[in-house]
Amino acid sequence: MDHNLPHPARRSRDNDARVVRTRATLHRALLTLAERMPFAAITVTAIAQEAGIGYATFFRHYRDKQALLAAIAGDFIDELIVEMGAPIAGDTRAAALTLARFVEQRRGICHALLVGAGDAIRKEVVDRAVRSTQSIPDREPHAFPREMLISHTVAATLTILAWWLEHPQALDSERLADALDRLVLAPSTAA
Repeated sequence: MDHNLPHPARRSRDNDARVVRTRATLHRALLTLAERMPFAAITVTAIAQEAGIGYATFFRHYRDKQALLAAIAGDFIDELIVEMGAPIAGDTRAAALTLARFVEQRRGICHALLVGAGDAIRKEVVDRAVRSTQSIPDREPHAFPREMLISHTVAATLTILAWWLEHPQALDSERLADALDRLVLAPSTAA
């Protein structure tokens, strides 16, 4: 009996670890490229080169660059929802500034998700925001249904962020925060 053969369960774990490492490398590669160029200009070849993997290896993990972006989107959406949920605590201006800085620091991936990926990602953010805030008790009754207020607030915020990502010279992060606060967050919390 050859005792040098790897144990089947161990081989499976090693493969899983390699899969996890390769996917993490692909995520980082796409994020790096998204900082340098629009999502539409990024190719699978460029992602594979940036990741230091073979072109065919990319397709063992993702069917296309949109599938890779969707995989990255899950974690990012969770982070974005946490940032967008801050106005519930009360200080809408501070929440708007925190959100503006969050997006500014992640401009490339935000642009890819909110502009490049378009409506599907926006709908996912709205749906997840509604689900995540349903467990938070209301501090006071609102004039409108809570789900409608959350949907409006998130959708309007994403629309403003997408516009800003397309027109980055139009406003700095302070002015973006003012726009978010005055046009969306403050009126939504007053409703």
